[in-house]
Amino acid sequence: APVPVQDRPGARPLPLPVRGQIDFENVTFGYDPARPILRGVTLHVPAGQRVALLGESGAGKSTLLGLVTRTFDPQEGTVRIDGHDVRDLTLTSLRRGAVSMSQDTFLFHDTVLNNVTYARPDATEPEVQAALRAAHAHTFVSALPDGLNTVVGERGVKLSGGQRQRLSIARTLLARPTLLLLDEPTSAVDAESETQVVAALTELMRGRTALIVTHRLSLARTADRVIVLAGGQIVEDGPPDLLRKRNGAYAALERAAVGLTL
Repeated sequence: APVPVQDRPGARPLPLPVRGQIDFENVTFGYDPARPILRGVTLHVPAGQRVALLGESGAGKSTLLGLVTRTFDPQEGTVRIDGHDVRDLTLTSLRRGAVSMSQDTFLFHDTVLNNVTYARPDATEPEVQAALRAAHAHTFVSALPDGLNTVVGERGVKLSGGQRQRLSIARTLLARPTLLLLDEPTSAVDAESETQVVAALTELMRGRTALIVTHRLSLARTADRVIVLAGGQIVEDGPPDLLRKRNGAYAALERAAVGLTL
């Protein structure tokens, strides 16, 4: 299939060290340009801030993440990282600095060790063990028949959803990203696993910029800031505690989550 996005002539690497500031400047995008999903979105995310993106399906949450890594480019407006237009950066450096993690965790028919070190093949075993501990995966990996050398099966079929997601978090930790793009990272896990996965994600996000698309308010409540999207625009923006007191869109989502009528 043709790749719609390529390096521009003269594209340069994302300058190091990456701080992780993100800016959307009057961004409009639609998979069909005649029917935009995002309409003139402007959003500033300071380096190190954790931002949860909420809204109904189709509101444009995942689309925002794709614009950061140039899965596609906006029809109008600009996306910047650390002040640099992402279209002027090489795709390799952009996607090394901004790492995506989705709800669909892909694991190879290989060992735990090779799946985790896929992010950084030169990682040492102590580094791998540290990543597993931070991802709350060390205990279950140690209990596997062959530990790190256990083959997980095609797409990790021998593991539970929560275990697969925690291995994905360990892999992401080894990649040492500055900017994290998390797309429904807890949707594939059950309620019992969710607590451990949220704890692991909290550790993963520590000291990093993170954009988190989620329907699980347990994860949204850990964010520094919540953005609610509707109709292709930002309708609410602020810390979760403040938005709860405002009794607007975010408060309505919280009431719905606990089964209360509006």
